[in-house]
Amino acid sequence: MAQTGTDLLGMQIDVQRSQQLTDQIAAARKRGDTGKVASLEAQRRAADPRFDPAKAIAGTVRYLTLARERFGRQDLAVVSYHMGIGNLENALRDYSGDHSAAIADVVRQGGLSYPRLYFDSTPLDHAAAYHRLASLSDDSRNYYWKVLAARQALRLYRDPTKDPDPLASYQGAAPAGQVVLHPEVFQVSDVPDKGDLRSLWKHGTVQPLPNSPKLYGFRLDPSLGSGADVEAKDVRGLRPEALALLLYLSAGVRAVSGKQAPLTVVGSLTDKDSSAPLASSGERPAELVLHADGWSFDVSRRYASPAQAAAFQFMLDRLQALDLIGWGRYPGTIHVTVSKKADQLVPSLLRTVPR
Repeated sequence: MAQTGTDLLGMQIDVQRSQQLTDQIAAARKRGDTGKVASLEAQRRAADPRFDPAKAIAGTVRYLTLARERFGRQDLAVVSYHMGIGNLENALRDYSGDHSAAIADVVRQGGLSYPRLYFDSTPLDHAAAYHRLASLSDDSRNYYWKVLAARQALRLYRDPTKDPDPLASYQGAAPAGQVVLHPEVFQVSDVPDKGDLRSLWKHGTVQPLPNSPKLYGFRLDPSLGSGADVEAKDVRGLRPEALALLLYLSAGVRAVSGKQAPLTVVGSLTDKDSSAPLASSGERPAELVLHADGWSFDVSRRYASPAQAAAFQFMLDRLQALDLIGWGRYPGTIHVTVSKKADQLVPSLLRTVPR
């Protein structure tokens, strides 16, 4: 931000001139006048050092150095680069309840890292800190995880012994890296047919979805399975890991929202001739394969209350951060793919679910 550059970092920024030049650059680029673009960009670098790579990087280093000295931790310094020092200070104080001590003392005495602030702050515990982080509309609360992901991507790029291309392909095959959770589906060229679906049931690979909203916190949409080329009951199933995750997710939404209204499951298993409704909603071929293999389910975005919607979003964010799911948002549904790591939930959550 220009104010941060001038007030905190001592950069000489002519905001008005910078904006004028930016508009002129856009117009010259639209005309295809590359020479004019280069000339204007040079003028903008002189008027606004944020557009000068060397000066911008130097400013970043100064900011991170100041922030690390203030917070006493590198992770908090990185978070503050996007969130702002003041916003992060307020969140840390909300978490600790100490609004008077120096912020470095608050961090040190509380043993506060960013992962602790992020994961311990929920609508139920440290609610003030959670709501402050959630109120930041620019997704600042997730910036740190994106920095770590970028660092990993660069490590792969720089390591001549590793080929990052397969990972890039997996990431692009479906939203939120769902195929990274199940790279085996990347080799599947078509959605399995009903013979494959019957095989899943025959070998006990999937188990039935219960339809007891009061008990489990979700209900099956009456239309689930209608129009399929198999019986509706044959598409109302999931792998044990996916079913356990659905149970955990639904229970979490109830606990966080304080509401008993169930979520509505509108998609689960499918096969080649029954996948048209899912495809028409915008889901990609890889997501259809994940459905057909029992790893994915869809939840309706028609919520019983704003509290339920907020709690559902909270659970999705946390489960994805823990690498237990990948999810995508579509006009009427939330598509969720479950990781094999969810097997840790199976023993405790499926004991009371009929097979």
